[in-house]
Amino acid sequence: DYRNSKDAAEALANRLGENAIAVQGDVTDDPAVAALFDTAREHFGTPITTVVNNALADFSFDGDARPKADTITWERFDAQLRGSVRAA
Repeated sequence: DYRNSKDAAEALANRLGENAIAVQGDVTDDPAVAALFDTAREHFGTPITTVVNNALADFSFDGDARPKADTITWERFDAQLRGSVRAA
């Protein structure tokens, strides 16, 4: 699935062949994730056994730019956890 990069996701799915499709979604939204699986199941006609999640929520991995331990907010932690841990 992809979040914003439709062209890149579709290009990758095309390179992977008939066993891949690109589906847009928000991996932090449970109903959206269910819809992703429903779309893929409907497309392929079978249960889904493999998912490539490249729909990471907006996040900078630049350690110097991120808030430090004494200034980071719970909201920032929560967004990181929902987007990268819970979503997977």
